[in-house]
Amino acid sequence: MAGFRSAGQQHPADAGVRRLTTKSQFLALLYGQLSGASRLREIVAGVHSHSARLYHLGARPAQRSTLADANADRPPAVFAELFALIDDRQWGAIEPLLPKNQLGARPAG
Repeated sequence: MAGFRSAGQQHPADAGVRRLTTKSQFLALLYGQLSGASRLREIVAGVHSHSARLYHLGARPAQRSTLADANADRPPAVFAELFALIDDRQWGAIEPLLPKNQLGARPAG
């Protein structure tokens, strides 16, 4: 994840962090976004159900309170940059799969 490393260097969000790395937090937030989870408990439960897969990504599941603290304390700019990077890279692959509206145009992203 070269983009993750560059965003991490630009926004030193892991300085002084002992438990939940920015990478683990990002993957939890990404899981929550893609799964449509609306509460931290849903995100934490879902992430814990995939803890073996997280190991292979170099991340760890978090407790609800730890994730809540990290969401409150970390600068959101690093996550905004990472989500934008993913969006820019993936939009070209996703756009042809989107249904066209009645006028033949794809929905605005």
